[in-house]
Amino acid sequence: MRKGKVVMLGMARPGFDTDLALRLYRESVVLLERLGFDVAGPDGLVTDPDEAGRLAARYRETDADALIVQFSTFGDGRFLTHPVTQLDVPILMWSLPEPEVGGRLRLNSLTGANLASSLLVRVGRRFKYLYHLPDDPEAATELSRWLRAATTVRGLRRAVVAEVGNPPPGFYTSSVDALALMQKIGPRLTRVDLQTVLQKAAQVPAERYASVIEADRAAVKGLDALAPDQVIRSTQFLLALQDALGSPPPDAVSVRCWPELFTDYKAVACSTLSHLIDAGIPAACEADTLGAVTMLIQHRLTGQATYLGDLVHVDRGRNTCVFWHCGVGAYSLASPRTGPVAGVQPNRNLGFALNNGLKSGPVTIARLGQAEGGFRMLVLKGEALDEPNRFWGTSVEVRLARPVPEVLNAVIYGGFEHHYALVWEDIAGELVELCSILGIPAVTL
Repeated sequence: MRKGKVVMLGMARPGFDTDLALRLYRESVVLLERLGFDVAGPDGLVTDPDEAGRLAARYRETDADALIVQFSTFGDGRFLTHPVTQLDVPILMWSLPEPEVGGRLRLNSLTGANLASSLLVRVGRRFKYLYHLPDDPEAATELSRWLRAATTVRGLRRAVVAEVGNPPPGFYTSSVDALALMQKIGPRLTRVDLQTVLQKAAQVPAERYASVIEADRAAVKGLDALAPDQVIRSTQFLLALQDALGSPPPDAVSVRCWPELFTDYKAVACSTLSHLIDAGIPAACEADTLGAVTMLIQHRLTGQATYLGDLVHVDRGRNTCVFWHCGVGAYSLASPRTGPVAGVQPNRNLGFALNNGLKSGPVTIARLGQAEGGFRMLVLKGEALDEPNRFWGTSVEVRLARPVPEVLNAVIYGGFEHHYALVWEDIAGELVELCSILGIPAVTL
């Protein structure tokens, strides 16, 4: 998982305690490096507004993910205007609390940040504000959270999502305006013809698919109980789709998994998408492109496999809900009590799908969706429970941090789309920061 690169500028004016300011600036750089980020910036303080502009122009070529402007002392608006026009990246303004109260005002950093924030609001630039000394544990927490989000946003601007076929009939919420997505969120969409992939799949020879089936036989319980021809066709589809996606592959995919795979091809896409997810390519079924983008965001923030499921059941007494899908689930997400288990798509009785529960642990549930005002993101936290598979297919029961009736009302009355992405890490704070950087509402429950 890429940590990212930061441009760090410490602004100061002579007349304040520049010795203290320089020490705190250098401690701040050390903190950023300790958090795992590459830092581009001068070794000393920037005391000339024109120098701030020259440095920003130089660091523009470093392909930085974010700009941190620390008001190491008070600084006027000239220190800010050049960097923010030279570097079109997320901005964090960092002001330092006074080391002691009483006597001389040694830094006056807060006033500098206050002046700068007013300018940023006037010119329409979003920003994050930090008010901590570098040795404050809260500084590390807030910086890490925001910089992970900023790095992810930067990566989204370069991302490509492949749409393999159109949404199935009636799945209107799987569609997205490609231009609006690229302008607001970042990913570029590319199209792959599903019928061509299916035609190519039927031609994949045994010398290619046999080794993949053998590896799956070792990894997935009960594979030999499935109809062999369905396992073969599912594996051929995987290899044909990988061929169509090319090298390097796109960052995520959404696939029209029915009805053609059911009615014409006589197999399912579930195991194919499971393979892709484990290979680091988030993959959404039912051609849900925004579902795939949500999974991509979670994957970029954590480096982990993600899961896309329907909300199918709630238990008010246990304050839990069940997320399910009909056979997609990365092998790495399977419950340790069973591991991945082979099955069939429960409504069509076709393989090769998965039929197992998912692992336990803290989860973040998210959904990048659309409303009348544009894009928005739902963010929930919960605990995936160590429970048996609740329904045929793949499923996970999650105890939510908020009352289930409250969440259900918010989801239904709020008009959120019916697919939700889960990742096994608490990244709710990072997702809220990401939404702030993108300028979209985060609906937190």
